[in-house]
Amino acid sequence: MKIVNRSDWKDTYDTLHHLVQMMGKVKLASTPVQPEWANVPLEVYPHGFKTGLLYKNGVNFEILLDFYQSEVSIYDNRGNSKFFVLKDKTSVSGIYAEFMELLDFLRLEIPINTIPQEMNTKVRFEDNTKEITYDHESAKNAFEMILFAYHELNVFISPFRSKKVMPKFYWGTFDLGTTIFSGIPAPYETTDIIARIGFDEQMIEFGYAFDDTIDGFPYFYILIYPIKASEYEDAKPEGSGYFSKEKSEFFLPLKPVFESENPSEEIQKFLSSSFKIICHNEKWPNLDWHTQEIK
Repeated sequence: MKIVNRSDWKDTYDTLHHLVQMMGKVKLASTPVQPEWANVPLEVYPHGFKTGLLYKNGVNFEILLDFYQSEVSIYDNRGNSKFFVLKDKTSVSGIYAEFMELLDFLRLEIPINTIPQEMNTKVRFEDNTKEITYDHESAKNAFEMILFAYHELNVFISPFRSKKVMPKFYWGTFDLGTTIFSGIPAPYETTDIIARIGFDEQMIEFGYAFDDTIDGFPYFYILIYPIKASEYEDAKPEGSGYFSKEKSEFFLPLKPVFESENPSEEIQKFLSSSFKIICHNEKWPNLDWHTQEIK
C-alpha cells in the first residue's frame, strides 16, 4: 500500500476537510451532546464516511461520503434519497450549495455554523468562492490509508474493558482516533467549550493523522490527558516510535513502519508498549481489570 503524504494531495485534502466539516456540523446540530463529544465524530464504512443515524424534525436520516463514487448522498426513513457528485475545479461555496440542497430536498431545516473549525481559514462556506481541486484517485488512495489505520486501531482497542470511544473520524482535525478512559474525573478549566467538554476525564487517545509535519510522513499518535511532559522525556516505546517533548505526544511515522517486514506488528507494539508506559506514569487504577483478557 502506498503512503499518501498530505503534501501530495494538499488541495484535495483541503476540499474534503471543508466537506466533512459540513457533514459534522449537521451531526452536531442533530444529536444530543455526549461526554467528550462522542456524538460528533463521523463513522467509517467501507466506501467512506457517514454521519450515522440522525434525527431532526421527526425525520430519521443519514449523510454519506463515498470516496469510490465521489458522491455525497442523503437518505431518510421515508424512502427519499438524493446525491451530488464531487467535481474538480469547483468551490467550497459551490459544494456547500449542493450540500444544502440535500437537506432542503428532505425539508430539513438545520442551521449550522458555517465558519470552519480547527482549520487555517475562517472564511464561511458560502463566501469561499475560490476555485478548488478534487482529485478522485488521491482521495481514494488516502481513504485506503484510513481503512488500514482503522483496522489497526480497532484491533488494539477492542479488548480493553475500559469505557472507550471506538475508532471514529474527527472532522475538526481530519484524523482518526479511538480513546480509552481511566474513570478518574479531570475537568479542564477553560472557557473554550470544545476543550472543556472534550477533556473532562483522565484518558489516552490513540490515532492516525495525515498531517506530514512529523518527520515528513503521516503517523500514528498517542495523546495523554492530563500530562506532565517532563515525565516522558526518556520514554521509549518499542520499535521506531518516540515521545515528542515539544508536542507532548507519542508518534510513530509510517515510513519506517512500511519499511519493516511486518507493519502491523510494528504498529501494535508501538501502541501497546506506549500504553504500558503511560499507565505506569499516570498510575491508572484497576489496570488489571482494564486489560483482563476476554474469554
